[in-house]
Amino acid sequence: MLKTIVAKNTGGGLKRLYACTRLRQARGDFREPSLARSLARTRAATTMAEAGNVLVLKRVRRGAQDALGGLDSADPAVPSELACGDGRLPVLDVETARGEQLPSFDLKAFEGHLLSQGSGEAEGGWTVLAGRQVASTQRVLEENAKALPRNTVVVADTQTQGKGRAGNAWVSPEGCLMCSVYCHVAMEGRKLPLLQYATTLAVVESLEALRGPALAEGRANFASIKWPNDIYVRGTKVGGVLCQTVYRGSGAFQLIAGIGVNVDNDEPTFCVNQVLRELGEREIAREELLALMLPRLLRFYRIIAEESFAPLLRDYYGFWLHSGQKLKVKGDASVRGDTAGSEEHKDVVVTGLSDDGFLLAEDENRAVMELYPDGNSLDLMSGLVFKKKSRS
Repeated sequence: MLKTIVAKNTGGGLKRLYACTRLRQARGDFREPSLARSLARTRAATTMAEAGNVLVLKRVRRGAQDALGGLDSADPAVPSELACGDGRLPVLDVETARGEQLPSFDLKAFEGHLLSQGSGEAEGGWTVLAGRQVASTQRVLEENAKALPRNTVVVADTQTQGKGRAGNAWVSPEGCLMCSVYCHVAMEGRKLPLLQYATTLAVVESLEALRGPALAEGRANFASIKWPNDIYVRGTKVGGVLCQTVYRGSGAFQLIAGIGVNVDNDEPTFCVNQVLRELGEREIAREELLALMLPRLLRFYRIIAEESFAPLLRDYYGFWLHSGQKLKVKGDASVRGDTAGSEEHKDVVVTGLSDDGFLLAEDENRAVMELYPDGNSLDLMSGLVFKKKSRS
């Protein structure tokens, strides 16, 4: 079932509020600081709407509400504008947005791809907000999560302040799939590091699925996973994920999963479609990739919440680049149980993942080392694990 929200015409509402504020000024009734702030926000939102800098709203239902918290009557309606940094983004319904306000991300094509899937009918529905230019999709959800329905995804054609792990900047040109997904998960806190692994698995599985079942037999993986959260295609990074959680009480966590994949942008490095063209295969679209990813995300999150990561491990190991890999662990790396650190490098061999998401490795004496997924970086070329440098 499909339902498109009939939202207030933000442009008209802004004009009415602006006119009302100007009237209060003329009457000498412009004394409250809150009214001054309201006028400033209104002017800024009107300017952004006229420039096409808005979020366009569409809601898609696939079936019954899912166990992680899909669309239901208890969820809030999407506000007519959302905070993002120092500004506010107007929210327009897809049916009322003008041509120059519509993103190049095709919401109706995405809807068709999502509804055409034959599996995951119990995955609930999605609230989709798409914009031509957004400071950061992650930031939109971080600042507005309490005002949005669960299972909301924000998509941007371009970002001006995209971010990765440890505050690193994420270059965000047009053609890249840039999105952030908001949902609730009820699980033990120790399982939270596993969510980034589930997210990377959803991305690589979706990339593989888009190549078609006829190509699946007897070929090497097209996509792969570099620990802890990078997406590779044919040996080169094309994407990554960033998962952030906040405890909301009663055993539930707010999860915002940021995902960036270079789908059709040759710069700044290379992209998925560049490889597909070289292979003589069909190119893919951002809309169909996202449509395949979302049901997988909820399904994988549910498996971790109700069981563990164990049912997903075989598929995960089938895509990751590290089974049996020899690494050199630098002395400053974050290691469980090692509070003093060391100046020495240690040679180890990767053996897998622990139940709570640590990278497991053994040294020459078969002593097990557990490396934190957050706080460490792994240089694939040199095989060096070292402390992640934070950038603010």
